[in-house]
Amino acid sequence: QQGRAHETALLEDLGAKIRASQSPEEVLTLLAESKRKNESFAATYLRRLAMNAALQQGRSVDSLVQMIPREVNREAVAAFVEFFNNAVKQEALPLLKLSKEGQRRVDRACSVSALTEDLGRIASLASEGRDAFLAFPTRGVLGEASGYIADACWTRQSNIMKSYPGLIPILFFRNPGTATERIAGASLILEAETESGEKALVIRGFNPLQNVITQLSAGDFFEAFTDYLTAVAEDLGVKKILIPGGKSGGAQTNRPDVGIYVSQKYCQGKVPIPLKNSPEMSFNGYPISQSCFLIREVK
Repeated sequence: QQGRAHETALLEDLGAKIRASQSPEEVLTLLAESKRKNESFAATYLRRLAMNAALQQGRSVDSLVQMIPREVNREAVAAFVEFFNNAVKQEALPLLKLSKEGQRRVDRACSVSALTEDLGRIASLASEGRDAFLAFPTRGVLGEASGYIADACWTRQSNIMKSYPGLIPILFFRNPGTATERIAGASLILEAETESGEKALVIRGFNPLQNVITQLSAGDFFEAFTDYLTAVAEDLGVKKILIPGGKSGGAQTNRPDVGIYVSQKYCQGKVPIPLKNSPEMSFNGYPISQSCFLIREVK
């Protein structure tokens, strides 16, 4: 009886605070920080409020509807995973400054692990057609706008060409030189040096557009880009090509298909190669000097 009375009192107190709240974000914080043994009662509301928080940070409802097709297919699953892993967890929730316990509750409510596993099972699907792609390095205006072109989180950075001289944006063009030529995303390349003194290139924020990569084999596209970069590295005298470790999002990629492939092939069970610190190693607030893994050893 005492335990039930205590739970009832907590619920009544929470209800009063919610009624007095001034914004959806305040309600989300109250639910996330509420101390109840049974968390399932709030999970549905936390998911909806977390999605709303992401939409308030610049993702419009129209863009979300366009991103997720009505038909349940690979593109829809990938778009949904990308939205929760990046727009919700990487961009919106950190602004709420939740406690560790509150963050854990929201992460659990917004888990897309089952969908990520499904993507891993279908990532080997053959690509549609045989379109050509061009990788175009630039430190001009398009390089400055690369975050917007790639639909990536470094759009919050400004003057990146001036502030990060060792950063090279690379734009992807699909079917270059034809009537169907389109920009297909972007990536960043960071010039780096290992702690042992070897020159290295780091693939950072590898982001072909979501509606492009879901039509392709993510692994084949990544390997083709790495082959291109290997030839560049040979000319520059670079000895290693690396990529940050970790799950989809953050410093590696915002694309779930790519994140699954890279993590499984190059990061899981491997030892990172430490790099010397530089401004580029903490670009966009993600320190990576101790968490980069080998992709290619360049001869």
